[in-house]
Amino acid sequence: MAIRYLDYEGGNDANDGSSFANRVKTITSGLTAARIAPGDECRIMKSPDPVSLGINATWTNKSATITLASALNVLITDCDTAWTASANVTSTADASIFRTTTKSAKHVIAAGFTTGLASYFATGTLDLSAYQGITLWVRLGTATLAASTLSIRLCSDAAGVTTVDTLAIPAITQTGQWIPVYIDKGSALGSSIASIALYADLDPGTIDVYLDNISTVKAAGNDALTLQSLVGKNTGSEVWWALKGINGVTLTIDVAPHFTFANTSQGYSGTTESVTTYKRETIKTALVASTTTAVQAPQDNGTAGNPITYSGGWNTTDMTTQTGETWFDGQSGYGHGIDNVGKLYTTWDLLCFVRYYTGYSGGTSHNLVFGTVKIGHCGFYGLDTTGVFSFTATTLTIWGCEVYGFSGYGSQFHVTTLTALSIGNGAIAGYGLQLGNDSVDWKFDTVTLKNCKDGINGNDANFENFEFGTVVADDNIRYGWIVDFPDLRGLHVKDLTCRNNGTAGLYLGQSADGTVIDSYTSTGNTSYGIDASLPNSGWGIHRILKSSIAEGTKLYFGGGGGASDRAANQGVVFHNYNGVSGDHRFYESAGWRSTQFSETSVRHTASGLAWKISAIGDEYVNVDWPVVMPIGKVLCNASALVTVKIWLRRTNTGLTGMLRCRGGQIDGVPSDVTDSIGAAADTWEEQTITFTPTVAGVVEIDVACYGGTTYSLYVDDFSVSQA
Repeated sequence: MAIRYLDYEGGNDANDGSSFANRVKTITSGLTAARIAPGDECRIMKSPDPVSLGINATWTNKSATITLASALNVLITDCDTAWTASANVTSTADASIFRTTTKSAKHVIAAGFTTGLASYFATGTLDLSAYQGITLWVRLGTATLAASTLSIRLCSDAAGVTTVDTLAIPAITQTGQWIPVYIDKGSALGSSIASIALYADLDPGTIDVYLDNISTVKAAGNDALTLQSLVGKNTGSEVWWALKGINGVTLTIDVAPHFTFANTSQGYSGTTESVTTYKRETIKTALVASTTTAVQAPQDNGTAGNPITYSGGWNTTDMTTQTGETWFDGQSGYGHGIDNVGKLYTTWDLLCFVRYYTGYSGGTSHNLVFGTVKIGHCGFYGLDTTGVFSFTATTLTIWGCEVYGFSGYGSQFHVTTLTALSIGNGAIAGYGLQLGNDSVDWKFDTVTLKNCKDGINGNDANFENFEFGTVVADDNIRYGWIVDFPDLRGLHVKDLTCRNNGTAGLYLGQSADGTVIDSYTSTGNTSYGIDASLPNSGWGIHRILKSSIAEGTKLYFGGGGGASDRAANQGVVFHNYNGVSGDHRFYESAGWRSTQFSETSVRHTASGLAWKISAIGDEYVNVDWPVVMPIGKVLCNASALVTVKIWLRRTNTGLTGMLRCRGGQIDGVPSDVTDSIGAAADTWEEQTITFTPTVAGVVEIDVACYGGTTYSLYVDDFSVSQA
């Protein structure tokens, strides 16, 4: 068992990583299978610590903008207006491909253009002498760009001819993606700038170049804010936000710098306040060519009891102490930050991944352990665990991703703390937590879901045995939690709170076995506390044992109404509904087929509770398919007469109600044994059935009813005896 040292910015993969002096650069090429072994500890140098910007900023929950107390940058151009192009160059304001506002400056450089002024834009007179760099978005069409081939120039005339500042665009090896760029001149910019220009210092060949949101940057230091920076409050509960735009005092929060999907930010998730604001810089990993390219990938497996550990945050002088975190940055929204596919027994701690397509991909890996891992602003998944067996995480924080925060497809998961913020907003998903296909044996102790499109949802099939502790779902665009999985079995939630969600706190739909929620609290949800529409293919009984539902419309049973909507054995059960002791309810088939409520005013005896069964509609409730209320299970001895009694009362003689022991449950009782009420309306009558099993066993006794559309049956005082 050995310690290996990795420094992405100062290491060299020609080293072996055996000492601080011989630290490697990357996980993939540096920590090769020949250099690491089960039980090894792979230490990764930390990225720069956060620093204060020196000013306050106003943060507003659910807002995509942050307002600085004073500007740190000057917007040179928002690129919403076409630049003036030279011969063999076409410049347009492109309204289909842009990062901020509504357009970008697109420059199509043809083969006939070689070097010199490609295009320019008159800015008006600007004094930029307080700054020494610029930051901007750059996107290439189909050709890559070598370093120093193109430059941005600031000119003293309005036609981009008289250069004052030359800022060379760095090499960009990726096409079709927006890249945040920071160019430091190293000295003050000009004090009398009248235009900005794009120059070709070397012949770029045929190339399309998009530019957007070009701002100045102060001299390198705490207040040098760029589009590569992350901003935050630097408190333990807050995350760090990537920037989509800088316009004076207004900072716009990004999703991922990914163009394929809808890209409007969900905004900041947290406390609304004006506080000192910080930035942190990241380690920029190499740009990659596709969404699925592995940026870094472990090269060896650990073993049981001897995992390979990858830990970040190690100090920069000798890597003997963990004094921070390691933030890896994919810049473009492409690639897998870590691709751990197929690897066994690996542990990850104090590592953070931003602006990848997938922050961490653990597909088909086994025995995966996370300590503290943070993933933000990814183009599709934050964390993808497709096919993972045995996943344990202590603190997992995911935010700002376009489609899924945590997408889980695997078995034997235990997550102590999951936080998912600002996930998704377009037509595709937008789930903080997605429960995927063939997911079995999951446990989450504490889950926070805030400002996602939906907090939790699932898809596909075969979900079994889910245990959630405390779940809080706030400020999500539609639902806090969607329970709508046709093959879901064994979902238990101890404490669920849904607040201020756009449609409802909780959606109850398909579930093979239903759901058990020990305690449900909802307040401030826009339309309903619970949407229990139960779609046509839905089944299962959802049970809520304790509830506090503050919304005016506590339960919504809209939609449906077809035959399959009114199928038996699906619906919602409440114990002590909305905190009222003794108020128990069952809305069968979303209330389309029957309701079964506890009753205190119509009683046979003066103590305890009766039950009121209301059959809804005779089209789907009839003699063959009556409404059924289970009364109890009875343990019977062999060859001894069983006598069962119950009191019934009906509101109309058009309703048939009966006490029943269904035949075939036990030997000796081959057919149904029933006794139907014959009394007049609003009259109590005792029903009695008897039967003699030939073997010992258990039978279930129920009450069944059918007939009419507005009639009710009352049930009280059940008794059983055996000779």
